[in-house]
Amino acid sequence: NICLKKVAASPPLSELAYGRGLSLGARDASELGSAAAGQEAAIAKRYGSGALYGIAQFAGEESVQQTVMEILLSRNDAKFIGRQALLDPNFTNVGCGWRSSSVGITHTTFLLSRLFENLQAISNRSNIPLSQLKHELPNAIKETPGTAIGIHSNMNIEIVEPKHHPMKCGNIAKMLFKCPDGLQLCGVVTHIAEPEPKGPLQGDGRSFAHRIDESTVELLSVMPHRGDFLVTLFASNASFSSGYNKIGKVKIASYDWKPVEAAITLPVTTGDFAKRNSRLISPMNGILSPLSMQTFDIVVPFSKYLQDELSVIEAELTAIESKNYHSGASLEELEAAASAAQKNLTEVEIQSSKQIQALDEGLLSLSKEAARKRGKELKSKNVQAELEEQRRAEEQQIAAAQKALQEATARVDAFRRSARQISAQQKRLNSERDNLRHAMDRNGPLLVEISVGERRAVMN
Repeated sequence: NICLKKVAASPPLSELAYGRGLSLGARDASELGSAAAGQEAAIAKRYGSGALYGIAQFAGEESVQQTVMEILLSRNDAKFIGRQALLDPNFTNVGCGWRSSSVGITHTTFLLSRLFENLQAISNRSNIPLSQLKHELPNAIKETPGTAIGIHSNMNIEIVEPKHHPMKCGNIAKMLFKCPDGLQLCGVVTHIAEPEPKGPLQGDGRSFAHRIDESTVELLSVMPHRGDFLVTLFASNASFSSGYNKIGKVKIASYDWKPVEAAITLPVTTGDFAKRNSRLISPMNGILSPLSMQTFDIVVPFSKYLQDELSVIEAELTAIESKNYHSGASLEELEAAASAAQKNLTEVEIQSSKQIQALDEGLLSLSKEAARKRGKELKSKNVQAELEEQRRAEEQQIAAAQKALQEATARVDAFRRSARQISAQQKRLNSERDNLRHAMDRNGPLLVEISVGERRAVMN
């Protein structure tokens, strides 16, 4: 009971993410057998990079599924060590591999790591079987060196750009993330040789995150000098109730870095400053002295300047709504017409099919009768021509009903396409209108944040 209470009080284990690179490493470890113990890091680094490596390995006659259950449930010493690795909360990624011998013994290996990132060559070939991938990997690595950037989070955060690292840049590294509204994202810049930071408070203010739209965040990281750096990524919810969690890292190669006096990218204006169509007049050299008074000349447009743009957008929205109101038949009416055309086609097909069947029987009977009475060929031909004409008329009636249905369906599809286009246009215009209204709001002050460092200045 005491053990059960401890288990119930423990936080749930996070789900282990499958890694193709780790699976390739697990295959190699299975070939080595027990000799792989202690070589986990060296094996895994053939196929990517991560932190904290562990291994769960067992040889037996069981299948892979049975082996997993044996490792998790058995008190056997070898399997108990594997169970500790599989249940270690520090591991986030897992790969599995096995090898069967001629005597029926299967060597099963689980290779585990934290924040593991596959080689770019592996990430680019996600649909190729592992056996074929391992054969192609040496040449693939020469063509596409580097490692895929992995984001390890249950917050639905995805990196949009870049996809692989090291990322080459100059003075500023720009990264884009898909980040749901209500989440906070930040980064800490450190030299590649320095220990990785455990939290955002260890940063020196070189990274600035701002939200471009509801689902996209841009992270700007300023490089202190030319060299190799690491931007460690942290995320938290808006209330910071869960604190900041490390979700990944991006390696930076700032080989195009220039002295800040020569750089033309600073100062940087972002966020609410840009949304209000504001403009920075001075300073423009991006070099500020710490612990000194600095005057900023900023132009913020008056509300009337933005009112003209707002009026144009509202006129467009009004025109769209008026056009929709006077556009003729509604979607419900068009769908009703298409349904009626379908019903009419069904009735015509049933009725005409019966008529055609009766006419075919008449033509067959006429043909047999003409064979018996050769003296009445002329009369039979006239009757035959009349029956064939009736048959063609029935077929034309079916074709006309089919065409009517096609035209009605086409009108419904055209209406829906037009409605989607109009909806997208209205959504865009509504967004622009809301942004302008926000920019015209003078109830609150313009938010201006100044960050002054020894060799940089960034304004929000």
